[in-house]
Amino acid sequence: MTITAAEYSLYLFFFSWCWLSVAVSAFTDVFVFAKERRDILTATEEFRLNPSTRAAVYSSFYLGWLFGDPFFGWIADKWGRHPSVYIATALGLIFQASCALAVGPYSLFSLRLFAGVCMGGADLVAYVHCIELSGVQQRATSGSVMQCFFACGLCLAGSFAVVLPDWRQTYFVAALPTAL
Repeated sequence: MTITAAEYSLYLFFFSWCWLSVAVSAFTDVFVFAKERRDILTATEEFRLNPSTRAAVYSSFYLGWLFGDPFFGWIADKWGRHPSVYIATALGLIFQASCALAVGPYSLFSLRLFAGVCMGGADLVAYVHCIELSGVQQRATSGSVMQCFFACGLCLAGSFAVVLPDWRQTYFVAALPTAL
């Protein structure tokens, strides 16, 4: 498949934006499950989570990521890279925003698990597809650009947590980059 430079640039930007949204979704937990913060209400305080429950809910996103990579990799091989990225990103948006509606630690665990499955799939397939589209001389640049977007997502996650006073708002706003 031959693509023009303009198409390649558009794909690189789109898939890099996927990485930004994955980073925001992934690292919002750092602030939501803070043991104690004086400036915001955390999920730890609201649900009165003990350390082991907090750790389980916190790591559920990464557990989902672990299963999302091979699952969406299989979908990408079966149905194509584009549909796989779009499906993973759309479902990730829904589950990430739904985390703001969690009623307890078990619902938050489940929603974060499914968000992790979707975001893990979006992460892997977007990166692989972008690298596949690039020429041999552009691969290092493509990977570097995507990593820069990931770093920007980390900064956005921290910014959202500083500005927003409630963990539910933080989860909801963290889904906005995915919506764009």
